Amino acid sequence: MKIVILRHGQAESHAASDFDRCLTELGVEQARLAGQCLAAMEHSFDQVWVSPYCRTRQTAEYVVPGLPIKIVDGLVPESRVSDVIALIDTADVDSLLLVSHQPLVSSLAGALTNPRVHIPMSPASMVLLETDVVALACCELRWLRHAPHFERE
Repeated sequence: MKIVILRHGQAESHAASDFDRCLTELGVEQARLAGQCLAAMEHSFDQVWVSPYCRTRQTAEYVVPGLPIKIVDGLVPESRVSDVIALIDTADVDSLLLVSHQPLVSSLAGALTNPRVHIPMSPASMVLLETDVVALACCELRWLRHAPHFERE
């Protein structure tokens, strides 16, 4: 399985609630560039999972326009990594794009690759993980890329 974990693009600092914070113009551009990067590498996805927050839905819509998006309540910032790993393990797909928030994205990427390593994820950062088994420390980190240039790290 290939798993791309993507942190949403830059979001507004204020809204009626955290749930309602949308992408800024910079966040939209970051999401578009992430989509261009993935397209250039010829990545495609069987499923796209996002948290129910406005900014993750918007990010996914710019990254993979036209693909159906599945809202997953378990991808909110305070979700437990072990619960998210269990969710991913139930996915019957070869390729998954997961769009969520800090601190979840860094914690999840670290737990799946090497729980002793912190993986930094700024807005629109993304990692590609590959695995045959979805479990703690069982994924191989193929790459980590950061906006705006998404150069190999």
